[in-house]
Amino acid sequence: MPPEIPSREPSDLEEAKALIEALKGLVMNLYDEKETLKHRLQLLLRDRFGRRSEKFAPGQGLLDFPGLKEALAAAGLDAGDLDASEDNDQEAESGKRHGRRRLPEDMPREVIDYDLADDDRTCDECGAELTAIGEETSEQLEYMPATFKVLRHRRLKYACRACGCCVKVAERPDTPVLKGFAGPGLLANTLIAKYDDHLPLNRQEEIIRRHGVELNRSTLCGWVRQTCELLQPLVDLMRERVLQSRVIQTDDTHVNFQLGKRGRSDCGDLEGDSDGEANPSSKSKRKLIKKGYCWVYLGDEENPYCVFDFTPDRTRAGPLRFLNHAPPDEPLVGAPRPQAWRGYLQADAYSGYDEVFKGKDDAGAPLVVEVACWAHARRKFYDALNSRDRQLAEEVLALIGRLYHVEKDIRDDRSDCEAVSYDNVAEVRNQEAKPLLEAIAAWLEQYQPRVLPKSPLGEAISYARGNWTALTRYTEQGYLSIDNNASERALRNVVVGRKNWLFAGSEAGGQWAASAYTLIESAKRCGANPWTWLRDVVTRIAAVRLSELPNLLPDNWLSQQS
Repeated sequence: MPPEIPSREPSDLEEAKALIEALKGLVMNLYDEKETLKHRLQLLLRDRFGRRSEKFAPGQGLLDFPGLKEALAAAGLDAGDLDASEDNDQEAESGKRHGRRRLPEDMPREVIDYDLADDDRTCDECGAELTAIGEETSEQLEYMPATFKVLRHRRLKYACRACGCCVKVAERPDTPVLKGFAGPGLLANTLIAKYDDHLPLNRQEEIIRRHGVELNRSTLCGWVRQTCELLQPLVDLMRERVLQSRVIQTDDTHVNFQLGKRGRSDCGDLEGDSDGEANPSSKSKRKLIKKGYCWVYLGDEENPYCVFDFTPDRTRAGPLRFLNHAPPDEPLVGAPRPQAWRGYLQADAYSGYDEVFKGKDDAGAPLVVEVACWAHARRKFYDALNSRDRQLAEEVLALIGRLYHVEKDIRDDRSDCEAVSYDNVAEVRNQEAKPLLEAIAAWLEQYQPRVLPKSPLGEAISYARGNWTALTRYTEQGYLSIDNNASERALRNVVVGRKNWLFAGSEAGGQWAASAYTLIESAKRCGANPWTWLRDVVTRIAAVRLSELPNLLPDNWLSQQS
């Protein structure tokens, strides 16, 4: 609360001093309020118009050690030059080059010859006939539009001419879509175009029309829904495999969905009307749109799948249900309750996960151990660069940057030598990362009393100290990660997609979208071509036994192709 200012003029020196002190307090409060509002405005402007990268500008990666700048100046160097040279070295090591790249050698090639006319094959000096001595070649990348073709399935019939009582017809495999005329390749393309290329069904309808084929959006909607239902056993298997992981990374983002029927009801389950609004201004329309959430759960290296889940809210019920920590909605008759998952769960500091971390086994040990994300902690210090505590924020950001340099060296060693084990990773972190963590902890303890608690830097320090145990836990095991960025990257397709299809047509549509994202992102994480894998899986899954279903998982499928 700001100090109370007397309404009357001071009558003596003591009242004048008290008034001056009150005015000083008021000025400080107004200044702090101005700095807070200025900081929020800068964050909003950066979020709306600024760059997304959180990298330092040249020269900010170095701590302001005494005599460092003088030593660099004496050597004819500058901090910005060092950072720029380091970036160039990293770019050279990563193999990134500017300019035109070679076209793939295995790509089909069509040779077009250009020859001189008969009148030009004579020498301009003596008139003799010219002789071919070589050729000059150049390559041009051309695009051939995708084409549709009709597969006519003919089932030959046989009959007995002797008695006329026996007639046999050749069997054909079941179609992926019941009573549908879409082939596996078209079904896979429809799914990928919507959930990976971010083309809503009304746009796909227009693209297909350019090829001379008339398809309604409701037909495409039925294909997407039936394909997701056909592949649901594979999605369930991926979920089971993720729950076998020692560590799971998770994150979430909002996805709006439609409550009532509005616009075209024939395909309202998957996406809203093409003229729909994600955030309508009308109160009547706003009642029909609710904010749902899409969660992603990433397995470890032994279970490299990205499983998505859709919930109509952001309560703790979503993670509890997915990890089998919640009681079943209905009593299970004659079936055992799924075993609660136990392991390391890496997520942000969202309070909805707190109930997951409270679970204990019979010995009192936690079932799920929390691992926090250093990228989230660093982001808060990065946001404090726009405040008056910029210099202090730069100091702790430089220390955090050294933590990430340790992780970069570990990744480089693992890429160069396959013999690097998780034990070696944990040993390197104990030797190099733990001293840095101790330095960061000392810095946080030193400067927390010196900054305002509600300032950007004060909130960043409070966040880091409040989650310190979980932030340092990644050093316990070599298979743990320093941050949760992999799950954030997995959600990128959802974020870009919702800007195009705006919202799911229903809660069931959100679940189908989660299944589609699970299939596509898991294939990409395993290194498989999503369209090639999906087309083959859609063709084969109807005839696959349950025991053979793991063979269709993208990593197992990819190993069978070689």
